[in-house]
Amino acid sequence: MAKILINIPSELLEEVDRRAREENMTRSEATRFALRVWLRSEPYIAPMHRPGFADIAERMRAAAKSNSGSVPAETLIRKGRESH
Repeated sequence: MAKILINIPSELLEEVDRRAREENMTRSEATRFALRVWLRSEPYIAPMHRPGFADIAERMRAAAKSNSGSVPAETLIRKGRESH
């Protein structure tokens, strides 16, 4: 088995150690478990790469530009969506 050295914030390490004790695991077992769960999960897609994000962002920019800030852009977009 390979050994690695990682840097994590102290607060996170405290949480890991607390949870590992609750689960009767070592820190290494808890870390291996977390990595396995992460590797089996769906890939993270940043909001800007999700379908429809560019369209929504453009509509918000256009609404804000035409609105001069008197009504939140989200409200204008919601009204536009409801009218379709």
